[in-house]
Amino acid sequence: MVTLSSESAKYVLFFPTHQSPDVSTYSSLYSYEVTDLDWKGSRSESVHGLILTSVIKIWNPTLRRFLELPHPPGEHSSSRGWWSYWPVNTKYSAYYLKKYSDQPLVLTLGAQESWRTVTKGRFPMHRPTGEYGRCFDGILYYRGRLLGGGHDDVIMSFDVKSENFSPINFAEDRSRQLHMIPYEGKVALVTLTSNVVKLYVLKDAHGHEWTRFDLRVPCKSVGKNSIHFRGTSDAGELIFAPYSFYGDSYILYLDLRRNSTRRVFFERDMGDFKSRSGLDSKHVFTVEVFPNHIESFFSL
Repeated sequence: MVTLSSESAKYVLFFPTHQSPDVSTYSSLYSYEVTDLDWKGSRSESVHGLILTSVIKIWNPTLRRFLELPHPPGEHSSSRGWWSYWPVNTKYSAYYLKKYSDQPLVLTLGAQESWRTVTKGRFPMHRPTGEYGRCFDGILYYRGRLLGGGHDDVIMSFDVKSENFSPINFAEDRSRQLHMIPYEGKVALVTLTSNVVKLYVLKDAHGHEWTRFDLRVPCKSVGKNSIHFRGTSDAGELIFAPYSFYGDSYILYLDLRRNSTRRVFFERDMGDFKSRSGLDSKHVFTVEVFPNHIESFFSL
């Protein structure tokens, strides 16, 4: 699934989940215009077909519905803290933490449940500093900074069942552009610098050991665009795409195992798309990619 956004319009395009690697152009199954424009981007990847938006609403693109989450206790605005969101068995939970707070909060969606304070496990005082967290195998990982720990970031891990927090030392590269992903069953960090993709895989969480892999991206695959990391495919490929589209609209897939890249177009002519949508040709779209999005009929 791909979203195209501008100041005055937002569109969502759906594509088949499994495509042959030999295909160079994807055709959308269907698309529609999103009428709720009070949000600019997402705070989560697609989690079983549901997405947390920047204005703290859960969005179900399949049903075209939004659910606004209740404000945490004592908060008049839901945007002052850091949020994440994950599935637990058949339910979904949201996590909220203020800067250097000792009271992280969890909200389980549905059943008219309210916010509760996490009190069971160990909680080192810290503040989140990076993008939204990722939940792999029942563990939520996110970038943070310990109180009294200077300017060095760590990776915080939160066990959803035991509700215990543990810090993990960062890899050698502390770039703000590092993105957290699951890779071959382990936590990994990925970044793109000067056409070189660096992948750091956590070898041992207790020993804080990382293994680094590099892959050079051919300049012809990128062209004149500045590309950004967008996620991973079910096949383990790293996915990149330009921040905004002017002409051709494409996604770049990088396969670290095969040391190969492939570029796939989903809108060969943005001018034609704008014309079909009744938009001015000068419209510029920013893009978000949700690689493993699935249809969800979960009622919000």
